[in-house]
Amino acid sequence: MIRTYCLGLLVYVRPLFQYCSPVWNPHYHCDIAKIESVQRRLTKHIGTFKSFSYAHRLDILCAESLELRRLKFDLIMIYCIAHGLNALEFFDCFTFGSSITCDHTLKLMKQASLVNSRAFSCANRSTNV
Repeated sequence: MIRTYCLGLLVYVRPLFQYCSPVWNPHYHCDIAKIESVQRRLTKHIGTFKSFSYAHRLDILCAESLELRRLKFDLIMIYCIAHGLNALEFFDCFTFGSSITCDHTLKLMKQASLVNSRAFSCANRSTNV
């Protein structure tokens, strides 16, 4: 029975929230909490898991939070851009840091932006990680 719920989680919920996540990934905590509440509610409806915490339920189901999965997809997108595996040009999205200190020369820097759509884009979001 647990496999059925885990399958439902993997087949029905995740694809809806992972589709194009590097593009639409929310940055407000209230939006992140609303999206995460869908998976939280689904895992809570498993009969014997009601008393467990959300993190423990995810551990039992061998699942990850949707926020962590979106972060992984952002990093995969950066990898694909850096290695030329998609149509985006690396230098259109990223700039290297010009540091004279002990940092390495391949450090990605955030690009300055005046609008939120650029400030919270995949390129700027993922450079901290």
